[in-house]
Amino acid sequence: MADTNPEQVCVLSKTEGSTKVTDQEDTETPEVFTVTWMPDDHISELTYILQGSPADRVERVLVHYVEGSIEPAGWRAIWSVTARQSSSFLNLYHCADILVDVVNVSHEKLLADVTILDPIKIPSSEHDQQLIKQAKGTVISIPLMQLYPIADQENCLIDINTTTEVVEQVRFFYEHIWRAWDLEEENICYTSSLIAARFKLYQDIENGIIPAAVASELRSLVKKALSVRQEIERIEALTESEDPDSDVDQRDVVQLIKLHQQMEKLRSRYDSLQDPVLRMLSRDQQDIEWFECQDKKKKGSPIKIVVDSMTCTELALEMAKLPDLIKSLKKVPEDISCQSFPTLQLALDESMKGDIIVLLSGTHSLQHLGLISYGGIIVGLGDNVVIEGSEGTGDVLIDTNGDFVLQNLTIRPSEGQVGIAHHKGNIKLSDICLKGGKDGVLGIGSTESDIERTVVQDCSGTGMIFREGTRVSLSGCTVTKCDIGLQFEEQAKVSLTRTNIKNNSSYGVHVVWPEGSNISRFDTIPQTELLECLSQEFEENVIENNGINVAVVTAEGKGDTHASPSRFTALRHHHSRGSMDSGCDFLDNVS
Repeated sequence: MADTNPEQVCVLSKTEGSTKVTDQEDTETPEVFTVTWMPDDHISELTYILQGSPADRVERVLVHYVEGSIEPAGWRAIWSVTARQSSSFLNLYHCADILVDVVNVSHEKLLADVTILDPIKIPSSEHDQQLIKQAKGTVISIPLMQLYPIADQENCLIDINTTTEVVEQVRFFYEHIWRAWDLEEENICYTSSLIAARFKLYQDIENGIIPAAVASELRSLVKKALSVRQEIERIEALTESEDPDSDVDQRDVVQLIKLHQQMEKLRSRYDSLQDPVLRMLSRDQQDIEWFECQDKKKKGSPIKIVVDSMTCTELALEMAKLPDLIKSLKKVPEDISCQSFPTLQLALDESMKGDIIVLLSGTHSLQHLGLISYGGIIVGLGDNVVIEGSEGTGDVLIDTNGDFVLQNLTIRPSEGQVGIAHHKGNIKLSDICLKGGKDGVLGIGSTESDIERTVVQDCSGTGMIFREGTRVSLSGCTVTKCDIGLQFEEQAKVSLTRTNIKNNSSYGVHVVWPEGSNISRFDTIPQTELLECLSQEFEENVIENNGINVAVVTAEGKGDTHASPSRFTALRHHHSRGSMDSGCDFLDNVS
């Protein structure tokens, strides 16, 4: 059996055998009971539960396991539900955590009937708040995997240890062991060797052994395959419900064939990425293709123009702007050739490192950047140029690993998705509007970010995050209506000029100092001076109307100091840190 321990929780995120938490000030939050396994023990328990079952029988095996082990009713849990998951129940626009009473665990499917009690994490949307309020007391059926049992049960006879372990085992299996294409294979059985292999892949991704770009594509393939599987089941269910004497709709047959072919392509690509040898061969092939394109590069790789559908007049007006755009780009010959594509993804699939993609007005769906993620330019031509994410995109919409430019775009990541993540080199963002998703812009490692005239808004997490070693310059930017506006670590070099950080629900600026730092000294520092000293440059910025305008915390999250949530406006130049006249000498004795 797993080791068990209660852990305080408010906002839920999932890891292997446990639940991580962050503080939430909306309501008093119950503790969630968690379980953890040693890797070998976890593999052994999953092997014992699944008993080498084939893919088409595994759900029945898990139902039997749940039925024989879990408390059938009478326990409370937090229902952690995303907007996508809730669509068939409450039609929520945003994710929510809701306290529920479990009144029955199904003996036929991996479902539970629950009574809705109270919201734990209250959505910012009035629409969602009203729906949850109206649903209070309603009994609905939800997937067992969306439940997180709480530690403090009203009925002391409830075996919450075993119940939590059962739920976590089912959740872990479907998130990290099961694959949607398993049902396509006759010889797939969940033996110890298969479980161990997939468990190791999960650990390699979690520990960063597999490169971030590869891990992102692996997750994307799994999500795409799940969507294909759901569509296959939908069509098969419609076919089965029809009159057996009637003719089969040939369109359904053709669609099913295409879906099964698509599933096979996804599985094949996944296998090539998860196998270290095949992954290396794939990388070598990409390198060969890159070198083969160098002669073309010397002559000037064509600019890729993406246009979906517009009138001839509209197209002529848009293309008239192209010469001026080319002149504005550095080191691009004026006589460079152009190549047109109907979709952004097709253009990306044909792109190499350093290519330029120009998007005309419209909404363009993005699944992955491909080789251009190692460096390139994506720029909008005209108004209303939108890049949007989808369920198949992965955890990050735009994931860059080299020198990159994004210009004149509206970027809309999907629910729970990071908008832009930058891992290597320099990135320049100008005239960008990033709306929605989890986190807006994420800078990692020894990277440089030049961000100007950029608006980040409506993120469920943090508008902009910059980790240790990053250098960033924000000029003429706005971060608003997020949970946290701007967060950066003390070792990041951040410059702020004419930037507005306002109307963020928890914090405006959130500075993370190294663990063990004596940040209590910041209590007596006026917020204007504090931010001037914590940033490299600080001029003509407005930080106002946030839950807390400025907060400094240590890495372990213990202790913080913050300014009052009153209006904060700074109009002074920042002096260099550590100079005799800077007033920042107090920083020398913090660590």
